[in-house]
Amino acid sequence: MADQRRALPQYRAMETDHPSLRALAAAALQRPADQAAILYEDEWIAWGALRAVAEEIDAAMDASGIAADAPVAFVARNRPAALAALLGLIAQERTIRMIYAFQSDAAIARDLTRMAPAALVAFAEDIGPEIRAVLTAALHAEWRSRKIGSVGRAMPGVELRVVDPDSGVPLPPDTEGLLEVIAPRIGPEWIRTSDIALIDADDFLFLRGRADGAIIRGGFKLLPESIERTLMLHPAVAEAAVTGMADHRLGQVPAAAIRLHADFAAPAIAALETHVRQHLPATHVPVKWLFVRDLPRTASLKTDRRALQALFANMSPETQNETENIT
Repeated sequence: MADQRRALPQYRAMETDHPSLRALAAAALQRPADQAAILYEDEWIAWGALRAVAEEIDAAMDASGIAADAPVAFVARNRPAALAALLGLIAQERTIRMIYAFQSDAAIARDLTRMAPAALVAFAEDIGPEIRAVLTAALHAEWRSRKIGSVGRAMPGVELRVVDPDSGVPLPPDTEGLLEVIAPRIGPEWIRTSDIALIDADDFLFLRGRADGAIIRGGFKLLPESIERTLMLHPAVAEAAVTGMADHRLGQVPAAAIRLHADFAAPAIAALETHVRQHLPATHVPVKWLFVRDLPRTASLKTDRRALQALFANMSPETQNETENIT
């Protein structure tokens, strides 16, 4: 025991000569973009994809005005994107407060209440109603259910506005346009995003989708995200991705790829069309359908929109309103 105690100071001295954890994380994210990083579900994920996820989270933190020394809660999962997020947070010297993922919404909500972080980094599937209530507790106490669908108000020091996409003129409350942001950590200039949004008279922000993914069907603007959210309300649908396909008469029409929950049979197309009509105008009903084992994804595990369009482009015309099973 005595020998071990004498050796300990020497061991600690050696540790100080090693690169810091922050430096190691930053160096890892700067590795060649095409260099393989992680083998996940029989597919190699490259360092470039991990870096893209880390940079996206860091940009979101900056745009939201999260102070550099503010604590960030992190719900980790066994996925490449989670590792990318963790490396990015470490590289930016964020104070990380880990939350165990495999517990109930109520348990995660209790952890958030106790930790009181400035931000939460988690997969969308881990953010249930009880967690959302904690994240927006003060606003919810004041407004109750009157602002359902809003992502909240701008954080202190951050400015938001909605502008006309063509003229750049600021729009009045409750009018959809492109979101622009002033984030103190980035600079004093307005930064235009690709988010379609509106800000109501009480300064609540509502995100409506992405401008670069809008589908124009016979002059009507459709947001893929709106159709995707509606499809996922169906009990059989685990995940949905919608894209626009060229149409000689209408310009574009929506097409939907669907991943089903395990043990669910594929619903009839007519039933899905009825489901969409119950929530959205008839113009939003997809005209092409695919049931897939998994959605095509990019290296950063987002839906690959180009690959999605290719799936529909390869369908024969006679299957336009039917189901084509891709396995």
